[in-house]
Amino acid sequence: MNIQGIVRAFRPEDLDQAAEIWLAANTGAHAFLPAEVWQEHLPDLRESLVQATVFVCEREGRLCGFIGLQGSYIAGLFVDPKLQGQGIGSLLLSDCQKRFDCLSLDVFAENPRAKRFYERHGFSAGEPKPSGFPPHLEHRMEWQKNA
Repeated sequence: MNIQGIVRAFRPEDLDQAAEIWLAANTGAHAFLPAEVWQEHLPDLRESLVQATVFVCEREGRLCGFIGLQGSYIAGLFVDPKLQGQGIGSLLLSDCQKRFDCLSLDVFAENPRAKRFYERHGFSAGEPKPSGFPPHLEHRMEWQKNA
């Protein structure tokens, strides 16, 4: 098995582990927003995971991270904070880049680490625009195969 883990389709029994990863990753990466924001959105996440196209990275029977898509829009890429920097996010993103001809996503302007991560994977960022969390801004990032 790949030391990073295996990528597979989301299963209903993954829901609790995915929700834990989502909450921990968002709280850590978005310190500029109150932690309560993510707690309040947890029920919405649980519902959207069942409706979206989701791929997970699993290592030794445990979820390490996941990526959720709505069409070719990446609604989120989340890696267990204790496992970040081990290539799990790259593995998930590369898997999606093999499946799609183009991808897009939004990233907070206050999260330069995420923006750099996507740029390393060939995404380009547009100008900052208002996000769903005023006064915070976000960049629309886009990737095209063979661009």
